[in-house]
Amino acid sequence: MSYENRSQLRMKKTGPWDYIEVPGITHFEMYIGEAFARSSNAAADWFVKYLK
Repeated sequence: MSYENRSQLRMKKTGPWDYIEVPGITHFEMYIGEAFARSSNAAADWFVKYLK
């Protein structure tokens, strides 16, 4: 995602959110290995922070 698109996304937010990048992988690689660990841990941290 380009910097411009991320900036536009930030302007549209209406509640708590976070955005992480895991460079160099495909969409499906997000579901295995290190990329999965990184993204799922980030999601879990977000839920604990905002929905506890």
